[in-house]
Amino acid sequence: MIRVGFSTNRTILSWAIRKFTKSKVSHCFFIVNLWGTECVLEAAGLGVVALPLSEFLKNNQIVTIYGLGLQDNHTMQQAISLLGKPYDFLGLLGFLWVLIGRRLGRSWKNPVHSENQLFCSEAIVRVLQKSNYKGASLLDPEQTSPQDLLVFLSSTY
Repeated sequence: MIRVGFSTNRTILSWAIRKFTKSKVSHCFFIVNLWGTECVLEAAGLGVVALPLSEFLKNNQIVTIYGLGLQDNHTMQQAISLLGKPYDFLGLLGFLWVLIGRRLGRSWKNPVHSENQLFCSEAIVRVLQKSNYKGASLLDPEQTSPQDLLVFLSSTY
């Protein structure tokens, strides 16, 4: 079964994301079973990578996990196809512009988003959309924060 997890940690980046998104989470990721090992598939500093859940838990605190109830093989293929994609550092910085717009009651696009690079919530949304997850087509991958995704999944769970 493929699941989506939400977490936080003690880094300044995590604190800043939680502060700006008014959330208790700063990161989202897939939890998948790879060759009998429970792994996290995430878009983080090294790009989209897979690592054992036990390693992930050494530096991160999981807040909540949602099962998707999707056809696992198709969703897994979509998620694995992202492995090796670079992390979108500029896109994450540009997401600050999106959040400032939200606070001002505006809808601003991310001015420095890259089609070839991903940040965590963008990766999850793209996989959900390719897997035809109910309602995911309404999400904008470039403008969805981990908190937005948490709210979305909690409303559809």
